[in-house]
Amino acid sequence: MKKFTKLLGIVLIMALVMSMGISSAFAAQATTASITITTDQTYEGTNQAYTYKAYKIFDANYEAGAIDGENTQGAKDTFDYDEDAAVAYFMADGNPWISTIQGLSTYFTVTQVVGGYSVVAKDAYASAADAKIVAKALQDALTAETGAVNPTGAYAPVDVTAGGDAVSVDPGYYLIVGDKNANLALVTTDVELVEKNEYTKLLKEFTDETSVGNFNATDDETTSNNDTVQVGDTVSYTLTVVIPSGANQEMTVTDSFTSGLDPVMDGEKVKTTITGLTGATPTVSGITAATSDANAFFTVTLSAADVIANAGKTFTIVYEAVVTKDAWHQTEENTGVVDYGNVYKTNPDSVDSETFNLTIQKKAESESGDSLKGAQFKLYRTDTAGHTYDKEPVNLVALADADLTAASITKAANTVYYRVADKDDATTTVTIDMTDAYDAVIYGLDGDSTYYVEETVAPTGYNKLEGYTEVEMNKANQVQPIVNNSGTVLPSTGGIGTTIFYVVGSILVVAAGVLLITKKRMSREG
Repeated sequence: MKKFTKLLGIVLIMALVMSMGISSAFAAQATTASITITTDQTYEGTNQAYTYKAYKIFDANYEAGAIDGENTQGAKDTFDYDEDAAVAYFMADGNPWISTIQGLSTYFTVTQVVGGYSVVAKDAYASAADAKIVAKALQDALTAETGAVNPTGAYAPVDVTAGGDAVSVDPGYYLIVGDKNANLALVTTDVELVEKNEYTKLLKEFTDETSVGNFNATDDETTSNNDTVQVGDTVSYTLTVVIPSGANQEMTVTDSFTSGLDPVMDGEKVKTTITGLTGATPTVSGITAATSDANAFFTVTLSAADVIANAGKTFTIVYEAVVTKDAWHQTEENTGVVDYGNVYKTNPDSVDSETFNLTIQKKAESESGDSLKGAQFKLYRTDTAGHTYDKEPVNLVALADADLTAASITKAANTVYYRVADKDDATTTVTIDMTDAYDAVIYGLDGDSTYYVEETVAPTGYNKLEGYTEVEMNKANQVQPIVNNSGTVLPSTGGIGTTIFYVVGSILVVAAGVLLITKKRMSREG
């Protein structure tokens, strides 16, 4: 199992060693020691246990008085050591690292003694940066890194699992190897090492609300936001992914969604736009159907080669989904998560799509008046996309009792129920029919839109309401009374009713005038 950028921040129990220049005094030589690696507690995702390799490079004795014939590590009383250093290092004959250490002459003086070699750090080996150079050289020398050193037998590495128990080792100077980097640690007693890793990050947003430029790749932040939609809308989502600088394993982004969202397809795979990568060919899957335990999902996978080529970069995945009829009464959730090399997984980052409902109440004379039956309406929508109420009315589907029961909605008396139709509905209507109902409830509406209610048929004995009644949803369910007045209303001024009277009256006046003049002329002639 691999994990990238395994930089070990070493918390000392006895000593943190990044160079071999140790000036403080130590207790008597221990015959056993142990290594414990603690998992990184700053990461909030799912961090799988990673097993490191611990290679002993030198045997280590500290304090001159501890180096004598009684030393249980062998006849090391004859080897030389630096009188000014608190730690003396020895490499027995047969140690596979001898040639590598001899090649690091900038940092070490290697002297042959009885049974092996004594090693003394030079003044050049004096900082953490030097220790990293040496650690990298030792790591590169391993056969696994295409080098020539293949420690076996007594020199075989010891496995130390992060978050696991302490592992007993002989006192010595150890190379601790992850999959990308390595550190050096002096282990002469029980030593605890702490993982310090750079993790990938994920931000999931609605595309029209995305703020990639403000996403800080160094923060352990996730964002959960929500938006409102109408059934039938097309919603765009953006996933922003940060690839750590040391990443070198396959990475998979999984996007899951509830039943009210239907991603737009490109043949057999989800249609995506991926930006921010260089020379990469991400693999985009089709949709894996939902099960009783999991929502439907699709994946975008970067190979290890693509990850390495784009390490340290931020890339985005944009795709669209249509809001289906399943969203008419529930909030739809869309969730992204990143798996890295089967080693760890980010926390899910989700966005929610919510719909709302509008209740139309038919009232006599005033909003608090008696309820009326016999009306019919049409519903229009206007929103930021430019839809206006004088365009096509909203297509609806009448809800049956079974639909309400399945959605845990209690049916009210004298009420009809509708939802916004989607592309798969075979039978739709634009008429809200309240012939036998006082109220009508319309589900699946957008909370950011304004709707307009047009009365097309008034109850018998009441005047039909002219124009449109405006309803702003304001991200909440709304109730809108529509009032009708009883009695006869004359056609309004300028209407066709009064115009015909004016025309006929004018004709009669003119005719009467002509008749009168004709009669007068006839009287004179007679």
